[in-house]
Amino acid sequence: MLNVDKLADIMNIIFEKCEKCPLEKICDTDCSLVWKYFLESKVKEDGVEK
Repeated sequence: MLNVDKLADIMNIIFEKCEKCPLEKICDTDCSLVWKYFLESKVKEDGVEK
């Protein structure tokens, strides 16, 4: 499995244009960092677990 940091960087490259990125609404700075937070989050049925 890929390192989360590397995967976040890859996602940042794939979504070069922000308007096509699914995280566009919550991302306002470093896209790689937002992808890392997203990939490390734990999602459960009724929302995000912190």
